[in-house]
Amino acid sequence: MELFLSILPPVVAIGLCLLTKQVITSLFISVFVGGLILSSGDPFSAVDISFTIMKEVMIDPWNARYLVLIMLFGGGTPLIYKSGGAFVLTKVLSKWLNSAKRAQLFSWMLGVVDFFNSDINAALVGSATKDINKRYNVSTEKLAYILDSTASPVSTFGPVSDWIGYQTSLIAAAIAALKVEAVNPYSVFLKSMPWNIYCALAFLGVPMIIYGKDFGPMAKAELQARKYGKLIADGDMPMSSVEADLGEPAKLEKATIWSFVYPLCLCLL
Repeated sequence: MELFLSILPPVVAIGLCLLTKQVITSLFISVFVGGLILSSGDPFSAVDISFTIMKEVMIDPWNARYLVLIMLFGGGTPLIYKSGGAFVLTKVLSKWLNSAKRAQLFSWMLGVVDFFNSDINAALVGSATKDINKRYNVSTEKLAYILDSTASPVSTFGPVSDWIGYQTSLIAAAIAALKVEAVNPYSVFLKSMPWNIYCALAFLGVPMIIYGKDFGPMAKAELQARKYGKLIADGDMPMSSVEADLGEPAKLEKATIWSFVYPLCLCLL
């Protein structure tokens, strides 16, 4: 029974995320479920426990730095999109992007540059490269695969990202709990990177798939896109729109390549 209760909060969080697509609400409800377990089912005590746990997490020095990191990256990376930098970069390289494979490879390469946040990486690169991929009838499924299998691994390998900050904070908490002295959490993270085999294979697998052969549902989606021009399968509905989430780029006609370089440098600083 204790084993079941211990995994119930994350199961609730994942299940609600899949059903509602509302991450924050799902996480809060999962925390409340954990509070119910700790309070033996008392809903009033569960609310108190839930907010106490969230407060303690947020005031922890490592976690506080991580929250600040997320806010800075969350504001800095969309700046590249809003300033039109990513669109200008695509325009400058349009003469080189003269085939479907090159357009896909560019999407992969641009994803490597923006390693600060996996979600914003996918939104930024997707919005910047969707038109060039659409020109060569690359299916949305194929582009989504390229974006996801690039954004997550590069944000894991860093050198800095919100995900790395989160992992380092967990390592720091474990070191403190074990009372291990003279151990740097970031150094421990760096030493663990060679064992992150999944991310390495996912990242390297993208160019292999681009220059190799599609299979399964991906092959079907690509066939529909190339042969019939259907970039989105009949009956499918995109989950979100970057333009709706972030708005249109401001003064796109005045954007230059520096609109991409300057925000990127600010993120690195």
